[in-house]
Amino acid sequence: ANLGHPYFSHIVEGIMEAVGKSNCRLVMSATINEFNSNIEMLTNQFSAENQLDGIILLGKIEIPALREAIKQIARYVVCMEEDYDKESDFVGVNLNNSIKLAIDYLISLGYRDIGLIFSSKNQNRFQWCKYVMECSGLAFHPDWMIDGEYTINVSRVKAALQAYKPPRAIVAWNDEMALGCIKALTESGYKVPEDVAVVGHDDIAIAAYTDVPLTTVRIYKKEIGTLAVKILLDRIESKRKIPIKVEIPGRLIKRDSCGRKLKKTNG
Repeated sequence: ANLGHPYFSHIVEGIMEAVGKSNCRLVMSATINEFNSNIEMLTNQFSAENQLDGIILLGKIEIPALREAIKQIARYVVCMEEDYDKESDFVGVNLNNSIKLAIDYLISLGYRDIGLIFSSKNQNRFQWCKYVMECSGLAFHPDWMIDGEYTINVSRVKAALQAYKPPRAIVAWNDEMALGCIKALTESGYKVPEDVAVVGHDDIAIAAYTDVPLTTVRIYKKEIGTLAVKILLDRIESKRKIPIKVEIPGRLIKRDSCGRKLKKTNG
């Protein structure tokens, strides 16, 4: 994970605060790339006789060698990847349920023509979004399924705007993609939300303070970090065999970008 990212930085804040209030010690912190670059050194340093008591994983671990190394260097793992393995504890968000809050809200406001800015790295979530729409008798706008790669990718939205008329509403998988979408729309002469409504996900700090405050799904990031430490300490102290799963629900935050005020005025 990128520890300086506005999403992960708040999780780290919660971890550090909880560590500071406990009797445990934080031995190391590293990004996935840093960890992967130093696998041999870490497995030598933290051998079976000198394992870490536990490790907290913030991001998705897709490298098999890294997964094996984690098993060697730490007795217990708390992860934020729901299907990481069958032995580790989980604390985090059901991302499918939280993105459903955004889609359902747009539908409740009467939007029927909806686009999606997503990441192709998560096909399960992509299929879930399509399923949620289908259950409401709708389909995502076929010309407006844009792979935004979780970044503020203005150029891809602008390219789509040059080729196709935008849908009436757009759901973005995170706030960076949503903010990039709004920037591309406004620079191309469209008004948000008058012409196109936009909804994000995560509720990073800047989301409330942009020119068009962003409707989004709030993820309680600091609380996730705090709980991760508490769950890990519980397992270390109790030597619990059975892993636990703690889901923290997201919360829809209604701001101006979804056209809520317009709907009330026109309704």
